[in-house]
Amino acid sequence: MGPLIRMLDQSTQLQRTNCGLNSEEAQIAGCSFDMMMVNWIPPECFNEQLSLRYYKSLKQPVFFRDENLTEPIDDDPQTLSQYTDFWGSPEYHDVHCFYVIYQGVEAAVEATRNERDVYLMSHATDTGHTEHCVNAIRESIRGVTDPTKINRNNPQECVPVSSKTSR
Repeated sequence: MGPLIRMLDQSTQLQRTNCGLNSEEAQIAGCSFDMMMVNWIPPECFNEQLSLRYYKSLKQPVFFRDENLTEPIDDDPQTLSQYTDFWGSPEYHDVHCFYVIYQGVEAAVEATRNERDVYLMSHATDTGHTEHCVNAIRESIRGVTDPTKINRNNPQECVPVSSKTSR
């Protein structure tokens, strides 16, 4: 198994889990809360160890109610799930971007091995999001460190990247 995406054995159908519209539906569906995506993620695409490794590298607190980053939000998934719009630290945004870009690279590596079905979060397949991330990281390198507005109304979809059975 790759460090981010979950590969499924040959006998598994290319199925995608719908995490629903709220915490309760997500948990019933077997989804997990990914701190780096700040959203419920289908089991086919979630790697808890990698998500926590990236998240634990961040200076705490990470999430805030206000743009001035003075009102922290507890990083408990149930608490974060109650918010639709909130703010993330500049460091969070950069690390989130590296995390998503890493997903794409890892999926490409696993897909070329052609050993198992490979799934990937839709953010990592979105060239617009990748371009946004490259620009954000470039600005950060230049010293522009603005907080990031996070909107949780953008559910992630787990998409198949390659299927061993279809080749």
